[in-house]
Amino acid sequence: MRLINDSKMKKNILTILLIFLGVQIFAWDHKNLDYYVDADQDTIYCKILKRKNKSIIVNTGGEDYKVKARHIYGYYKNGYYYAAGKAKINVMGVKQWYFLRQIRSGWINLYELNGSQINHSMINNTYSTSSVIMHYARMADEPRGKFRKLYSYWRIKLRKMSGDCPELNNYFKTSKRMYIGNRQDAIDVINEFCEPEQDSIIE
Repeated sequence: MRLINDSKMKKNILTILLIFLGVQIFAWDHKNLDYYVDADQDTIYCKILKRKNKSIIVNTGGEDYKVKARHIYGYYKNGYYYAAGKAKINVMGVKQWYFLRQIRSGWINLYELNGSQINHSMINNTYSTSSVIMHYARMADEPRGKFRKLYSYWRIKLRKMSGDCPELNNYFKTSKRMYIGNRQDAIDVINEFCEPEQDSIIE
């Protein structure tokens, strides 16, 4: 009788281990898969074959098809999430839908997008363009596609978004005095030390 009980126990343990292993494999597999979040906020696991600033080419097991930034929330590829949002990638351009790479997450997220800027030479009065990485911020509870460009006066914008957080103001004072400081570190300070306020959302 005891041998039968021991045998049943071993089978039960083996079954539990197999179920646990299956769950872990499933979780690992989905964690390493590409995906995009559609307009209904459903996660669509797929293989992202090609990527551009405004669209991606995906395959979910059938034919390849294009997904545009203005139709989805974003996508995940190679360890990074790319959110869809309206941005302007150069001074003379207009706002369009692009995919922005998320580099900081919290109640205020930070994104980057490759763009261009116009340079003016005072010596021979000529103009040229050069590539530049532009940064954008967005509160986690804001509508889809809404981003704030952190270019000129980016410290002022972050102060308003964080509700004039004392810890952020101290960081700005210290970084200015020591000639250091950047947008990434400022967002880290906000997400770690500052509390979100409803009144801090600005247009």
